[in-house]
Amino acid sequence: VLFGYVARERAKGSEIGGRVGSVVSNIAGFPETVLSALEAVSDTKGGRIIRLDADVGIRLNSFQGLDNVPGYIASRSDGEDGKYYQLHQLSTGKPITRWSYPSGSIPAAISFVDDSLIVKDTGGFEEATESLTKVDLKGVKIWSTAISAHHAVHVDAGGRIYTPVAMGDHPNARFVSGYRDDGYAVLSAGGEIIEMRSVSDILKNNNLGHLIYGVGAIEKDAIHLNAVKPAEMTTKHWRKGDLLMSSRHLSTVFLYRPETGKVIWHKTGPWLNQHDPDFLGTHQISVFGNDVVSNYKNRTSRDAAFLNAAKAGNEIYVYDFIADSVTTPYREFMGQTGLFTVTGGLHTILSDGSLFVYFSNKGLGSLFNKENSSAHYFGVLAGQHTVSIGAAPMVYESVIAEN
Repeated sequence: VLFGYVARERAKGSEIGGRVGSVVSNIAGFPETVLSALEAVSDTKGGRIIRLDADVGIRLNSFQGLDNVPGYIASRSDGEDGKYYQLHQLSTGKPITRWSYPSGSIPAAISFVDDSLIVKDTGGFEEATESLTKVDLKGVKIWSTAISAHHAVHVDAGGRIYTPVAMGDHPNARFVSGYRDDGYAVLSAGGEIIEMRSVSDILKNNNLGHLIYGVGAIEKDAIHLNAVKPAEMTTKHWRKGDLLMSSRHLSTVFLYRPETGKVIWHKTGPWLNQHDPDFLGTHQISVFGNDVVSNYKNRTSRDAAFLNAAKAGNEIYVYDFIADSVTTPYREFMGQTGLFTVTGGLHTILSDGSLFVYFSNKGLGSLFNKENSSAHYFGVLAGQHTVSIGAAPMVYESVIAEN
């Protein structure tokens, strides 16, 4: 009876039971894993390789570096070197470099200033961690900073680190017990905390408090900041150092200027419960729209419903500051993949118009080549091997990459 109670509450989005509750959730989800495996074997869904849990074994981080060759990070293991993280070229799967595997950590970001890796010491992909740690190629700790980081970590061209953080107590707790105030933190390349600010206060001080207090009932996880990314150059629409932030539970993306404390632009929707906004060129941004409708019981669980019930799927949105318009240039491709994610999600639009997408819940990613309308797929098999899947949409023949 107790097991069933905990499983039910966790499915609603409660954190009851702590780590024991997480174990209960994993056990309760085991039948789904078995069914997914049976679907793969019986070819009931086009022979798609079904992933291990997306929070285990693989982390795909899109980036521009190493002569602008995008890549992904996979957790690997062999008899000689033990466990390690390996960076692969996205287009070919070719290994580029590797880092030794710090025990009990997950990769969060790469610093190309010194080829170091930023890892989270504890916690899951979307849970607050006790600290961020920088390690060298041998996995040796360079520094560790106690900070309640969560979600995506970003490193700029100068080595500064940007991350959402769970802040301390906030006056909004008088409205709802257990109110979680999300904020952002900036760390130097040496791990010192440069600044840390409350998103609740930022919105309130910019006459945007109504997004928290006036659109439906206030909830304890009202903001759910999942990304903070700095502008690397100055254009007519933003300055270098401005921060592009994503509030999942407000379905809002906004540009914040730290030097003045001003929100210089914000937009709520048409994306819903979105992730991973990116600067795109000089006058656009792109957004990974999860486009799910959640309620206070399933805010962070994977059973939220898609807005389009007839065709579950995500969307890549492009907002143009000049035209003040939103387009969905990759709708046809996103519909072809047959992949989707309720929580999480990463994307990068490359300079040639190609699109990299990672569907977190499925543990699968795809690289779409806009020139010839072909796609390449990436995923996970038992044993944490990196897998390259297919050379065209909906072709899923698995090939385990060498090395």
